[in-house]
Amino acid sequence: MSVSELNEHFAVTQPTLSHHLAILHRVNLVVLRYEGRQTFYRINSACGLEGCREILVRFNIPVVQRDDHTPTDRNEATEATNEVGGADVL
Repeated sequence: MSVSELNEHFAVTQPTLSHHLAILHRVNLVVLRYEGRQTFYRINSACGLEGCREILVRFNIPVVQRDDHTPTDRNEATEATNEVGGADVL
């Protein structure tokens, strides 16, 4: 997402959001790409997955391994998410 698109979801100024995104980029939590004058950000999937697993471990929520079962459709994914006590974020 571009900074402008992200900024629609936060009650901060665009320069403040850009500053925070730069920090997240510096610690490798987000990756960026430039397209003309715009900068697009996305989560670093490896770090995002690791962070989600850490949250599950800290709150003692069972982790479903992808090797054991990979959901094949949205309904199955929702059921698997609900089984571990999470919210449907698909």
